[in-house]
Amino acid sequence: MGKLIKNHWARLIVLTAATYQLAAALEGFFWPKVLWDFLTKNLDGAVKPFPTLQIINLLFSLVALAWEWPLMPLVKAFPAGHRSIEARLVVLPLSALAAILLYQATNAALYYIIDYILAEITDERTSKQENSLSLPLVQRILQEHFEGKARTRMTTDARQVVGKYIEIFVREAVMRSAYERSERDKADGAGGASSGWLEVEDLERIAPQLCLDF
Repeated sequence: MGKLIKNHWARLIVLTAATYQLAAALEGFFWPKVLWDFLTKNLDGAVKPFPTLQIINLLFSLVALAWEWPLMPLVKAFPAGHRSIEARLVVLPLSALAAILLYQATNAALYYIIDYILAEITDERTSKQENSLSLPLVQRILQEHFEGKARTRMTTDARQVVGKYIEIFVREAVMRSAYERSERDKADGAGGASSGWLEVEDLERIAPQLCLDF
């Protein structure tokens, strides 16, 4: 749940940064200015007479908005890239670099850097840790249904077995919900490509049969 909240927070940060970057790029067409012009004038050629830096920021902002909103044709064309944290680790620094050069887009650069840190942390934990329930969490879930909470004890092996069962149950619920959502999108003419987000209603549709199977 913590990783889910963190990912959703990172998505909202990117949408905010991209919106800010889009507005900054448009403003830069009328008031071209490089952030670092107080140190050197060598970068002024990037904003005038031809607005190269403004166009780059405009393109990066549109890509970020389409990526994180998301834009359905983009999801259909690049389903793996839409969910890829590694791809974000490549694009976010480039977006931040373009934004930090433009005077009006410095806040967007800061937001991109924050989101890059979140993506880096999420990617590192995903690659180094196995996705499993912690034993204290399993113990807490079970104790809520014990009649004699103070007297009931469970061995570590028992908690591991129950934790694995709960993990399989949750994974099966997510997979069935995603499959059912995909089939429903196909029937509605969406081509089976959803936004990647599941709603409570998706789980409610598969819950009766899932509980019977388990």
